[in-house]
Amino acid sequence: MKKTPDAVATQDVATPKKKQTKSNISTNEAGLFVQAYSACGVWKRYPELTIKWTTQAKFEIMLEGSEINFNARLSMGGKRKSITQKLNQADSEMDKAIAALKVYLAKKYKSETNAIPHYSKFGIALQNNAYLLPRDRNRKAAALLLTIEAIKSEGFSEEEYGEVYWLAQEKLYKELLKEATILDGNVSEKVGNKKMDVLAIKKILNALIFMLKANYPDTFDTELRHWGFQKEKY
Repeated sequence: MKKTPDAVATQDVATPKKKQTKSNISTNEAGLFVQAYSACGVWKRYPELTIKWTTQAKFEIMLEGSEINFNARLSMGGKRKSITQKLNQADSEMDKAIAALKVYLAKKYKSETNAIPHYSKFGIALQNNAYLLPRDRNRKAAALLLTIEAIKSEGFSEEEYGEVYWLAQEKLYKELLKEATILDGNVSEKVGNKKMDVLAIKKILNALIFMLKANYPDTFDTELRHWGFQKEKY
């Protein structure tokens, strides 16, 4: 079947590609704050330029609060990393202590095979072909209470990895988990606040760009650079 001239012409016409619009506003957080502080500082020198739904003073207060939230989030992140390291260290130390407990049990019950049925009372279970405390940290914290009671009932209280050792480990682990949980909640809250801050800052920066375009139609690009909006698009 022959193609009609109209069909051939339609086939040969390429669909025009949509031009991607780039923004004058930075796409990364650090760049956004630099732009925002620059624009806010310049705006303070031009009180005659106004936005109906906000003011330069309110924008300045918003930026100061956002910076406080940002720094607090960084501080919390650093503290959470330290707690994670301490938890990892505690996990490693308790794995060694559990190995010692299994030796105590093997000696008491004459063999490792005879000792295995007694592992559960210590909170020890088979995981990936090894008998250990639970890998999940909340379950491990609960299992440590079993470990302490079994240490006493099996007569291992005075051993190197006896009652004193496990009481100290249980207390430390519980405190670290509590602190980690509180920090995780605070960090989540700060992340949520950050997202709202970023949206609010971008909203005002966009409004400032339109304000400049309306007030400086002939020198708009120059004013953008003057207010801290870089010539390069993001």
